[in-house]
Amino acid sequence: MRKFNTEGPVKPHKHYCIPPLDRVDLERLLELIGDEKYFVLHGPRQSGKTSTLLALRDLLNGSGTYRCVYANFERAQTAREDVREAMRAILSQLALQERRTLNDAFLSGAWLGCLKTAGPHGALEECLCLWAEANPKPLVLLIDEIDALVGDSLVAVLRQLRSGYEMRPEHFPQSIMLCGLRDVRTTASTPKAVPLISRRSPFALETSRGTRQRRSSASTRLRRVRRFRRPLWTKCGRGRRASLGWSMRLPARPVSRAPPAVTAPARLLRRTCWKRRSA
Repeated sequence: MRKFNTEGPVKPHKHYCIPPLDRVDLERLLELIGDEKYFVLHGPRQSGKTSTLLALRDLLNGSGTYRCVYANFERAQTAREDVREAMRAILSQLALQERRTLNDAFLSGAWLGCLKTAGPHGALEECLCLWAEANPKPLVLLIDEIDALVGDSLVAVLRQLRSGYEMRPEHFPQSIMLCGLRDVRTTASTPKAVPLISRRSPFALETSRGTRQRRSSASTRLRRVRRFRRPLWTKCGRGRRASLGWSMRLPARPVSRAPPAVTAPARLLRRTCWKRRSA
């Protein structure tokens, strides 16, 4: 018997849900992957990001054209600024997901050697190079909770992905999706990383005006949520380095349209105004 689910990714055979890939522009998404793009998916919690990534992984692997692996980098959050420990957590997670998804143990026997020879600031790039070269099928990575990384750990990951971008698809993943609550290309996680990222994005992107995040009141956020009931695709990075400039934002969960309750100060103000008019 199926039930409603509001915690974690949905399972269609257990939960009532809209098919996750029906909520996104799938044709456009596959076009980005086919065009060897690196892009970002960001949105609020419980908006269907992880469910979309898992459904996309199964679709790509079922097509027989790609090798697609989903990995959650949240386990590296506790490493904070320790880049070596963060890389150990990230590489072990990639090896685990490779065994579970592709039934392959290539990374399990390679990542420790890469960490030893290339160090924490080059191990991820080295592992992805070897992994992509081990099979003629293009490799696609779906990285979830990327914004859980902070400081130097986040910068080290983004720099290594950017460094190997020119080698795709024969010697590096053809396409990589970074998923999280925020757009990690323009948002730093700690004050220490703010000056570094503000001077130059780890993805070497210049952000257009349309992607700047502005703080707003609760009423403005409510109107924005209602306006973005359908997925919004925006092309970012209109400057010279716009090769990676694609961003996708999922809509938030539906919000009740019931009118807000009138608070006591508002009632008092209305009564005072009425008395003045009557006088």
